[in-house]
Amino acid sequence: MSNYVSHYRLIKELGKGGMGIAYLAEDPLIGEKVAIKRIHPIFFLEPQSLERFKEESYIVSSLSHPNIIKVFEIGEEDGKPFVVMEYMDGGSISDLVSYGPIPFSQVLNILTSILKGIYYAHSLGVYHADMKTSNILFKRNGEVKISDFGMGALVVSLSDVTGTPAYMAPEVILEKRVDARTDIYSLGVVLYEMVTGRLPFTGDTAYDVMQKHIKEEPHKPSLFIPNIPPILEQVILKAMYKDNNLRYQSIEEMAKDLEVLIYSMEEDAFTPGTIIHLDTKPERAEVYLDDGFCGYTPIKINGNFSGKGKMIIKKPRYISKEIELNFTPFSTLVLNLKLMSESLPLCRIELKKEPITPLSMVESSIFIGTRTRELLELDSFTGELMVCLPLEKEIVGNICYGDGYIFMTTKDGNLLGLKAGSYSPLLDNSSLIFEIPLGGDPINGAFSNLGKVYAATRQGVLYGFKVDTGNLLFKLQHISSVNNVLLSPDEIIYLASQEGLIVAVDTIRGETIWSFKVPQPVFSPPLLYGEKLFVVSQGGIIYGLSPSKGDILLWNNIEKNIKSSLEIFDDVLYLPANDGVVYAFDIRKQEIIWERLLIPRPHSPDKLFLSTIGFDELVHLISTNGIWYKLNKINGDLINETNLGSKFEVSPVQRDKIIYLVDTKGTFFALPLD
Repeated sequence: MSNYVSHYRLIKELGKGGMGIAYLAEDPLIGEKVAIKRIHPIFFLEPQSLERFKEESYIVSSLSHPNIIKVFEIGEEDGKPFVVMEYMDGGSISDLVSYGPIPFSQVLNILTSILKGIYYAHSLGVYHADMKTSNILFKRNGEVKISDFGMGALVVSLSDVTGTPAYMAPEVILEKRVDARTDIYSLGVVLYEMVTGRLPFTGDTAYDVMQKHIKEEPHKPSLFIPNIPPILEQVILKAMYKDNNLRYQSIEEMAKDLEVLIYSMEEDAFTPGTIIHLDTKPERAEVYLDDGFCGYTPIKINGNFSGKGKMIIKKPRYISKEIELNFTPFSTLVLNLKLMSESLPLCRIELKKEPITPLSMVESSIFIGTRTRELLELDSFTGELMVCLPLEKEIVGNICYGDGYIFMTTKDGNLLGLKAGSYSPLLDNSSLIFEIPLGGDPINGAFSNLGKVYAATRQGVLYGFKVDTGNLLFKLQHISSVNNVLLSPDEIIYLASQEGLIVAVDTIRGETIWSFKVPQPVFSPPLLYGEKLFVVSQGGIIYGLSPSKGDILLWNNIEKNIKSSLEIFDDVLYLPANDGVVYAFDIRKQEIIWERLLIPRPHSPDKLFLSTIGFDELVHLISTNGIWYKLNKINGDLINETNLGSKFEVSPVQRDKIIYLVDTKGTFFALPLD
C-alpha cells in the first residue's frame, strides 16, 4: 500500500471497521495530524454508486458543530473514495466501557455533548445510521465528538450493508429504512452499554444479534446496576422500543426527559469546573496536577480548574506520562492510560515457549503460536503473558483477527476459528466455533477482511469462508503450488508460486482476474505499494505490475540474488540479498541508490527481517542470527550494530516505534526504534 493518500502522508493504521480502514496521517501542507478513512470498494460495485457518493457527500462535509468531527475533504483516488477528518487523540466511549460501567454523572456529561451534535445534524436532515460507542470520540482536553455522521446513512443507501449489528434498529434490519428514530434506537443501545458495561444483545453470529434486536426485549439495566436512577432506565428502554412509533420521535423529546434527571443528580457531579476521571493500567500510579500530588489511580479529581494545566503520571519501573490539558467549565475529562514498562526497550522476558508462527498484533495484544501446541496472548505495553491457551494441534502461518474472531491454520491442514472476547485479553473465555479441513498443507496461515476468512494450501487451492459460521463461500484451484499469499485492502488475493507464477483472485466474485509468469523462481512475497504490485525474482528482476490487470508498469534487472523479505518506504525498495548485502532501489529513478555489506559469507544469515521507519531516518534490520543493524536511510551508512545474543526464525511485528520478536528459546524482545 502507498504511504500517501492524495498529498496526505499515512503514519499508521488506526483500525478497521465495516466501512473501511482508518489511518492516522499528516497533512504536510500545514503540518497537522488528520484521520483518513478509505471507504471499501465493495460499496461501489455498481458504476453509478461512486458518482452518487460524490454527489451526496457534500452534505456530510458541510456539517459544522463543536460535537461533530469535522470532515475536511471527501475525495477519490483511482476510483477509491476517502474521507479526511479531524483527528481525536483521547480514545472513544468503547475504550471507556472496556473498564466497566461508567458512573452516571460521567454518562450524563458525555450524553449532553452527544445530544447537541445529533440535534444539529437531524435539524439539517442528516442521519448517522451507524451510531455506536466506537464512533463517539474524545480529545485529551475533554471534548466529545461524534464520528462518521452521515457516512453510515449514505453507505446504507448505496449497498446492502446496514451498519453494526450490535447497535442496529429493527427497521434498518428489516427494511433498510433510516430516520431520526433509527439514531435514537442506536443511542439507546450506546446508553445501555455505558451504564451497564455490556451490550443488550449478543450472539455467536451477526445474524443471531440482529434477530434479537427484532424479536427480544432487552434486560432492564437495573438487573445489572441496581442503583440506576429510574428515570435514566426509562429513557434507555423507551429509546429502544421495537416499534419506532412508540420510541422517542426526536432527540429534543429525549433530551427533555433527561433534563429531569440532570437536576436530580448529586450536586458535585455538575461542578462548574472540570471533573477528571483517570484510570491507568497498571493501577496505583501517582498523579500530579500542576506539580501538586493528587493521589493514586484510579482517581476522580473535582476542581474549579480553568485555562491550561499539566498532568504527570508516575509509577516506579514505568515510563512517566506528561499530558497538557485545557480545562473548560462544566466539563468532564475521562482518561484511560496504559503505562509502558521501562524494561520494554531491549527487554528480555522469558516465556520459555518456542515460537512457531509469525507474531501477529491485534490492538494492544500480540499473538504467538508455540511448538508445544499453545496460543499465547501478550500485552504489548508491558510484555505480560496474559493468556496461554492449550490447543490440540500445532499452528502454522499467520494468525489473524476479524469481526470478533481469531483464525489460524494447523500443521495437519485445518482452519480453526475461535470466538474471541470483547476486550483484552481477547483469548479470555474464547471458544472454538469451527475446525475445517483444507485438504492440503496451509501456506502463510489465515487472512481475514470484511466478514470473510481466507486460507490457501501449497497445492494451489484457495478457500473463502464466512467468519462467523465457517460456511464455504468458494473453493478455487489456481496454481499447482503456492509459496506466498497476499491479501490487499481491495479484497484481491495474490497467490505466488516458487516457480514464478502470480495469480490475482477477486474474492468478492470468487474468480481469477489475471495471471503473470515470472521467468525465474520467486522466494519473496509480493508487495503492494501505491498503484503497483512488486514482485522480485530470485535473480533480481524487479516487476511493478498493475494490481487490477497484471500489466507490467515497471521492469528492472539489478542482477542480485534475492531471497529475503521486501519492504518499501518513501518510494525506496529495500532488498536484502543472500550474500549479506542490502540494496536500496529507488522505484522512481529505477536505480540502486546505495548498497551495504552487513555480513560477508560464509556467515550471512538465511534471512533478514526488515523494518523501515521514516521518522528517525533509519532502516532497521534484524538477522536470523540475532544482529540488529541500524542504517542511514539516505546513504546506507551503518549507524549501529547490536548483538542480541539470540536466534530468530519467526517474523517479528512492528507497532509505532517498537519491534517485537521472540527467539528460538522463547525469549520475548521489544526493541525501540529511536
